[in-house]
Amino acid sequence: GLVELNWYQYRTPNTSFKKELIDKIDGFNVDLYPAEDTELAYRLARMGVRFFFGEKIKSLHHHPMDLNAYLNRGTVYGQAVAVWYAINPELGRFLAFRYGVYAKELPLFKKVLKFVRTIYVNRFTLPLIVLLGKSVRNKWFKLSHRLYQCAYRYKIRRSFKEAIRHV
Repeated sequence: GLVELNWYQYRTPNTSFKKELIDKIDGFNVDLYPAEDTELAYRLARMGVRFFFGEKIKSLHHHPMDLNAYLNRGTVYGQAVAVWYAINPELGRFLAFRYGVYAKELPLFKKVLKFVRTIYVNRFTLPLIVLLGKSVRNKWFKLSHRLYQCAYRYKIRRSFKEAIRHV
């Protein structure tokens, strides 16, 4: 069956819209790559568009990349989220929670958690985190994956912080 989704759950594989609808909102905002699909859904939802997911439809959306490309993608995401935040400041809290960036709209306890995180994950500890992830990859895949995610999220936060100053 079909399951209705919120706009922030939307993904572009196996999607169809009438061209007129996409033209009406000027299509994807290419300045927001790779977050352009979620931002497109936000603008469509503001127009009253509803989103549905067909549970029986299978889609493979795979982006093969090595570790450096993966971490660089985090950097690009952070930059895109900074642009999105500048365009839609009303989404500050949502973007902060969704992408793990710092925004003044966060509740105090989240701001404290973000500060504590910077003590453990920063530009000095990042090489060690990545090295540890590489060294345990074959024995403890889940731990390695978690360490890589930690590095990826750091890249998002760092690039967001740098980019938000210039938008």
